[in-house]
Amino acid sequence: NTFSEFLNNQQILTVEETQEKLKKDKAEHIVFISDNKAELYAKINYKDGKVEYFGCYNSDLTLLNSMTPDSKKITLINKKKVVIIGCGSSGSVIAEEFVKSGVLELTLIDDDYLTVENVIRHACCLEDVGLKKTQALKSKLQRINPFIKVDCIETKIITIPSHVSEKIKNADLIVNATAEIEEVINEFCWLYKIPSLHSKVYPMGYGGEIIRIIPDVTPCFECMNNKLSRILETQVGFNDTPDTKFINYNETEEGEILPTPALSIDAKYISLFTVKMAIEILLSENLEVFKTKPNIILWGNEKKWIFKEEFECIKVDTTGFKSYSNCFVCFGNRQIENELGLTEQEILNIANDSILKNDED
Repeated sequence: NTFSEFLNNQQILTVEETQEKLKKDKAEHIVFISDNKAELYAKINYKDGKVEYFGCYNSDLTLLNSMTPDSKKITLINKKKVVIIGCGSSGSVIAEEFVKSGVLELTLIDDDYLTVENVIRHACCLEDVGLKKTQALKSKLQRINPFIKVDCIETKIITIPSHVSEKIKNADLIVNATAEIEEVINEFCWLYKIPSLHSKVYPMGYGGEIIRIIPDVTPCFECMNNKLSRILETQVGFNDTPDTKFINYNETEEGEILPTPALSIDAKYISLFTVKMAIEILLSENLEVFKTKPNIILWGNEKKWIFKEEFECIKVDTTGFKSYSNCFVCFGNRQIENELGLTEQEILNIANDSILKNDED
């Protein structure tokens, strides 16, 4: 009777409807569903004529990180700000894993829309098709943790304009998931002393690479990438680069034919390595330790190119990597002054003059 009265008071079922269902159907278990989620459950004991169990399930969101073994690390990572440039197949997975790892503040940068052919390898679903990738991903991430703060910047990064710079220059980490514009991100991160990761999936997903850069600890991306290229040139199979196949279902307005995307699982390997290397940075109390860590990882999904086995991980020893003496990024104004034959003040005068003329270049 108490159960029947409760359902009636909550305007779920009238007393008559409840009694009818209990008498006619002899239901032993009663579950009430709202928006595809069980919210109320009752177990009926007809022998004794009573409701044995009756309760509601209320989500306790304080338990979100209860399965994480180290609460101190979660507290530390909760305070970090992460920027992800590129919200496609790799960037979306990276963002999702950051949130599941405890990151609460994310900035997503991308100007593209989610289309049907994206879904098969993206973190978002068909219901998100037609949305900007940043907005679709934001919604997905907030369904994982409603407490997160997600800032969406819907622009294509060719250079980093001032309004974007203001939003991301205080980040604790920037991840480049575009497989391009490394030079632009490299210069920006070095200027503001922001650690960065450059994540790249090779064509057709036969492998990929992650390069981790920490200003004043490692050389900049340009120096690291150049040294990596020199090492790879000595490896057996370096010249046997797998053919890049093309398909025209995703032709751009300019007529450029884009390569067939990698299988989702192939790209995901690289994304997960990226997040793992990123978390090492976010949890580190002393970035100097990365001087002795391998800051470049190559992963092979197939036995191709320099990979001798399937699922091969190559950790590149970067402890001996030094900046090139003429690197503009690593040595900044001093190298620019030498190259241009101008003093720092003369260079600043030219820069200020360009700003007054509103000259983007």
